[in-house]
Amino acid sequence: MPCLVVTLVALLGLLVPNESGEKITIGITSLLAMIVLLLVSSQSTPPTSIVTPLIVVYYTINIVIVSLSVGLAVFTLNIHHRGARGHRPPRLVKTLCFGFLAKILLVKVDLPESAKLEMIPNPANHQAMNAYQPAPTPTEGQPGGGNNVVDVLNRLLHTVEKAMDLHKRRITTQDSLDEATYEWKQLAIVLERALTIIFLIVTVCTTIAMFS
Repeated sequence: MPCLVVTLVALLGLLVPNESGEKITIGITSLLAMIVLLLVSSQSTPPTSIVTPLIVVYYTINIVIVSLSVGLAVFTLNIHHRGARGHRPPRLVKTLCFGFLAKILLVKVDLPESAKLEMIPNPANHQAMNAYQPAPTPTEGQPGGGNNVVDVLNRLLHTVEKAMDLHKRRITTQDSLDEATYEWKQLAIVLERALTIIFLIVTVCTTIAMFS
């Protein structure tokens, strides 16, 4: 029972929010607790060279399970923080995790509209992104550019248009980075829920199979 309780605590550590910074700490602490329990139980077990005690086998299997959960917790943390690189998840991964796995696990995922459109291939989306083009401004060689006041106004208007275009590109880049970060975080939540259920099933089945 102590080994089973420590194992369940370690597996539930996968559901700890990634922002807390305690996900790996819970797994490592649980792993150390299981090793201490194994040492304590080995002192009360008569030494033998013929067979391996069943409790030792059970502790060893659970130590392996907890070690795998810690390793996969590192994997989900990597996915959670991968959005800072600015790359979006692959379309196949989003379709599989958000469209199929999230519904099975009852995970509510609120994706931005651009991500929903990206999951559905549509050539019109690429045409809409390139629809904006700044209008040409008259220069000194064009009609109406001979007047000094008009030239100054045209240059000022051109400078304002360049500043607005630069500001718009910065906002677009920041929005794209925020959406990519949000998608990776949602993907990490779905994977954490799936891994927790898988490890719980494996732990319960192992316990029933060994002590039945």
